[in-house]
Amino acid sequence: MNVTNLLVKFALSENASNANNSMGMLVGLFEVGIGWAATQASPEDRFPIIQDLLASNDRVNKDLGLKLCKSWLNTHGGIRMIGAEYQGLRPPIEFWKPKIYGEVFNAWRLVWRHLYSVSRTWVSEQRQEANRLLIEAGFRLIHYSSVSDEIMDTLLELSDDSATDIRSLTHTIIMELRFRTEKMPKGILGRLRKLDKKITGSSFWERFNRYVLNTNWDEDYDYKGNDIKQSNVPPKRISKLASEVAADASLFSKYLPQFVMSDGHRLYEFGLRMSEMLPSSETVDAIIAAQLQAVPAKQTQFIGGFFFGLKQRALEIWEGAIKRLLDDGSSRDIGVDIILRSGVSKNIIQKLIELHAQGLVNVVAFSRLAWQVKEDNIPLEQMEEVLNVLTYSDDNDALKIAIELTDHYFFNKEQPKSCDENLLFRLLTKDKFFDRKFENMIGYHWHVVARGFLDRFPGRDIELFSVIMSHLEDMSSLRSTSYPQQIADEIAKAHPNATWSMISTLLDSDEGVSFYLTSWLGNELEFEEHSQPGAISFFDPQIVMNWVLQDPKKRAWRLIRCLPKTLDEAEGGKLTKLFLEAFGDDEEFSASLISHFWTGGWTGPESAYLSRKRDKARQWLSETRSGKALSWLYRYIASLTEMIKRAELEEERRF
Repeated sequence: MNVTNLLVKFALSENASNANNSMGMLVGLFEVGIGWAATQASPEDRFPIIQDLLASNDRVNKDLGLKLCKSWLNTHGGIRMIGAEYQGLRPPIEFWKPKIYGEVFNAWRLVWRHLYSVSRTWVSEQRQEANRLLIEAGFRLIHYSSVSDEIMDTLLELSDDSATDIRSLTHTIIMELRFRTEKMPKGILGRLRKLDKKITGSSFWERFNRYVLNTNWDEDYDYKGNDIKQSNVPPKRISKLASEVAADASLFSKYLPQFVMSDGHRLYEFGLRMSEMLPSSETVDAIIAAQLQAVPAKQTQFIGGFFFGLKQRALEIWEGAIKRLLDDGSSRDIGVDIILRSGVSKNIIQKLIELHAQGLVNVVAFSRLAWQVKEDNIPLEQMEEVLNVLTYSDDNDALKIAIELTDHYFFNKEQPKSCDENLLFRLLTKDKFFDRKFENMIGYHWHVVARGFLDRFPGRDIELFSVIMSHLEDMSSLRSTSYPQQIADEIAKAHPNATWSMISTLLDSDEGVSFYLTSWLGNELEFEEHSQPGAISFFDPQIVMNWVLQDPKKRAWRLIRCLPKTLDEAEGGKLTKLFLEAFGDDEEFSASLISHFWTGGWTGPESAYLSRKRDKARQWLSETRSGKALSWLYRYIASLTEMIKRAELEEERRF
């Protein structure tokens, strides 16, 4: 095992992240399945390495030992490429394989028992890592009847350890009971239910932890084959627990500090049920006081759920409490968090606008309005005021919130709302929306709003087009990922003459601008299977050609990058034909156009791609009458033939 010891030293000191680094190779040596590990050493020979690492006082060594234990206790083999077992003409090396499955079970028991016993004396943090590993591995191992009873004994003991993550353990139990009962060895299902019952306990706080904090989505639904139905059991449990608190003032005062400091799957719902049973000002004051005492350990699930229910039943109490929180600098953040969870009102929105103007509340306070306003009946004029605040804000998140709000509220498909034309235009033309680094989902919202804006205010489309054209340098060169370019396409299709007038002027400007403009006009980065004509095809070919001929030396070369790569008039090829008629006998232009035509993206062999190009060119030969176009096609086909030969040779060599 000297080589393994050396590999341990490498693994502890390296920083490489590739899969076949020293760490990956070392971990792979400690799998115990049938031929999984690339070693001839038996588990008994490998085990001392784990013993030494786990016994070390060095945390790094101990962590490595845990990784090896995890690999050892794995019940499924990974992926291993052909390796050292093949050495030229020598017979392949036979790696260790168990003669009977009992050897694998014994190996699992060996590490399982050792890890459990040695880790009992570790400090809580390290013991927590060991317990987590044992639980993850244990719920795989209990499906093997030879070891399942011993594994269950250990899991029951781990549930009493204060270092065990009970929430994680509970989630794993829920998953096993919900989805894997058919594969359980005899008696294990009953023992799992016993473990679940033990964790649940009988006291209020034990049941609260199990049913409110530590439950998960798996328990919210009943599964029967392919049928999934929402279960009514979890809500009943929550209502029962809330009723106990409402009926017993001592429970409320004892556990309220824990309610406001906890987080859990159904804590929001528990708070909502509490508001149904205790919607008084006294309860509100007690909850707020407890929440303020919990700072900085701020969790607002419980108070958010309580205030959501309170708003529906006692709006004046809810509004008064929110205002008090917002007025006090020490509680303002909590007030905003509660608003985000419970909703808004006309008066609260006005309060937020005033506080934002004073720099006391940032725009995050408005981030959920897109979903809240429908239920809260906020006046249209006030929503426009919020949108105006967001549009002029310097906060980095303001535009994201504004465009999302505009999409969901003012351009809602079911109930669209009117909005000031100039305000919408001001929002749409903010520089940040044209930045390729801006989030793609934000771009989607912008696209929805821009398209809706054009429908409502068709007189502003050329103005919007001008703004988009002025930002081409900032946008992605792929129109499929650039929502502004897609809107520009729509405007150009609808108004070809007006937009061409603008584009032709820009093309005559400095070369930097024209580079990005011709990228949009053409489709140089097209992919064969999804090829579409560029924006140049939206314009009258004769008008474009007349413009080119006014200054052919400069303009022809500027537009060659965006000419449609076809002679089919139905696909925009008329403009290309006109160019060939005018410049087809120019050697340099002809060569550049050949390069332009064959470039692009494809899948499969290059020779096949070029052959498809040549087949299409031969078809155009039979359809073309122009002498200049025919001459160019012959040169193009000859060039493709040469490239096909070279590609085929290279492909044969690679094969």
